[in-house]
Amino acid sequence: MELAAGFDGITPELLKTASEPISSVLHKLFAKIWVSGKIPAEWKDARIVSLYKSKGSRSNFAIYRPISLVSVPGKVFAHVILDRLQPHLRKHSRPQRSISKFSRYITMF
Repeated sequence: MELAAGFDGITPELLKTASEPISSVLHKLFAKIWVSGKIPAEWKDARIVSLYKSKGSRSNFAIYRPISLVSVPGKVFAHVILDRLQPHLRKHSRPQRSISKFSRYITMF
């Protein structure tokens, strides 16, 4: 399965296989964003596109599903933040009571 690039054209595969020049630049960018607290506006946007489900007539728009194309570097950075915050949240969160019998299947994020 091929993963879609964000509207910036950067694919997940590009970042997974990034060699020194790309990973070094990305690390510097993440560090700058972390210090400044200013996330690029493009990383906050998503483009909604319709994806054909491979069933039925392509002219029937009811069988399409919407997907959001977001910036891959922005998504990676969001995971970096999440990885930093989760230990703190787990340590300082209060257990919540739930009336749902499915609550044991629900994670924090």
